[in-house]
Amino acid sequence: MAVKVTLPTNATGSYTLTGTGATSGLIGTSTITVVAADAGTSAGLASTGYNAPMLLIWSAAGAVLLGIALVLVLGYVRRKRANA
Repeated sequence: MAVKVTLPTNATGSYTLTGTGATSGLIGTSTITVVAADAGTSAGLASTGYNAPMLLIWSAAGAVLLGIALVLVLGYVRRKRANA
């Protein structure tokens, strides 16, 4: 089961959520901590993706191009042998 909790935009601190079962009467609690959006960092926006080093990207591209060249050369050699 999921519960949507809406807090004010300026909410900070710890909040305790309590739920009671409709038929069982069991009680469950959970604590969430809310921090300000700019707390702890002054670097600007958070990184939301993978920051791959450029060497890794160029190496992968080179490997793909080398593989394509190998397939083309092997196809050419096979056709030459079939026609000989």
